[in-house]
Amino acid sequence: MLQTVSNIKLIISFFFLWVTSFLNPELEDYLAYFMILTVGLLHGSNDIELLFKNLKLERSKTYLILLLYITMIILTGVFFLKIPSVMLFVFIAFSAYHFGEQHFNHKIQINSRLRDFFFLAYGLTLFFLLFMTNSSDTIRIMNQIGFSGVTELHFFLGFCLSLGATLVSGSVLTLEKVFDANIIREVFLLLLFYLIFRVATLMWAFAIYFVIWHAYPSILDQMAYLKGRVNESGLIHYIKSSLLYWSISVFGILLLFWLTSQNTEMFNALFFTLIAAISFPHIFVMRKMNN
Repeated sequence: MLQTVSNIKLIISFFFLWVTSFLNPELEDYLAYFMILTVGLLHGSNDIELLFKNLKLERSKTYLILLLYITMIILTGVFFLKIPSVMLFVFIAFSAYHFGEQHFNHKIQINSRLRDFFFLAYGLTLFFLLFMTNSSDTIRIMNQIGFSGVTELHFFLGFCLSLGATLVSGSVLTLEKVFDANIIREVFLLLLFYLIFRVATLMWAFAIYFVIWHAYPSILDQMAYLKGRVNESGLIHYIKSSLLYWSISVFGILLLFWLTSQNTEMFNALFFTLIAAISFPHIFVMRKMNN
């Protein structure tokens, strides 16, 4: 099944790469928002169900868990608005680990700090590759959020350091015979990501990776974890259990868009803040599930 999913991701990626050559930047961004609001948000909308299975909780505690979950989201959003530069750094680090974990979790047969470091290094490699190939837009959005002083050189140095850390930690895991990955394929994927990031806008490039290479396989993993299988009935159950939280998230973002429709820069900054706030508790839930 893993090979089938991988082939599907490759086919869709090449299709989007081909389609990108016909799209104007504005349409790319609209498609990016659509993909993030649908599949992207959906993959993190089943966290409450996952928590109950992770922690073996009773259903009578549903409202308490929901309250704690929402409180964490609100606190993250507040911290993001109060100390944006610190929270942006923390968010990138946590998200990088999360992306690396999803990409390689099935390929490393050990639970160790070295494995966690490898996840973080690989995820940072992807982020810096995205930032480096879309430097002007990235710097502009970071300035809007409140993270100033960053330059293209920072992105390049970050990419070199994170790639080096990925190669070193990956080599050690390979020598320990706990890393079951096709190195040639992984290099090919990095080249593919570079090509996509290079030709697409920042938002569209991020959406392609986030939805196709992260959200889609994550939904399959969650379905298998919750129901022990990946099929039509499992997908229907997943969507039903995710619908309420997903609807609230989409409504909040659409309301935000309506309130800031005359100020694109403010919407971008607040949209990123809201996505970060939603992502933090999801990252902790998925780490618990994967471990």
